[in-house]
Amino acid sequence: MVPVCPEQLGGLSTPRPPATIFGGDGRDVLSGRARLRNDRDEDVTEAFLRGAREALGIARACGAAVALLKDQSPSCGCITRYCDRPGGGMGVTAALLDAEGIRVLEIQPGGVFPPPGLEIDHGRLVPEAVHGAFIKKTGA
Repeated sequence: MVPVCPEQLGGLSTPRPPATIFGGDGRDVLSGRARLRNDRDEDVTEAFLRGAREALGIARACGAAVALLKDQSPSCGCITRYCDRPGGGMGVTAALLDAEGIRVLEIQPGGVFPPPGLEIDHGRLVPEAVHGAFIKKTGA
């Protein structure tokens, strides 16, 4: 597993003010139809995009087949509530990895590990019998 934090890779601090996607979800940010603003009313869209591209580069460099991402994050959530989609939508990094063919799974607090869809084979995590590297977002 290769731990990464797209928001840190994009230049944001830890801790950082919470951010929300306005105008859609992560897919809409990637297409330029939505923006992210933090609770200080600062536009942080470019930092989220930069971080998502960096995470994708790392995933490609290590041959990742699956990304294990933080739940609900506007960057990594598969279903984030921090967006303008009823019922939630994908975060920016989750949307980019998904669009590039990397399987995205969300890790929830107190959830089981490995998550459903992965199994352990001789001490290695295996997504449906495909061996590869994995990306996990750390921090919140």
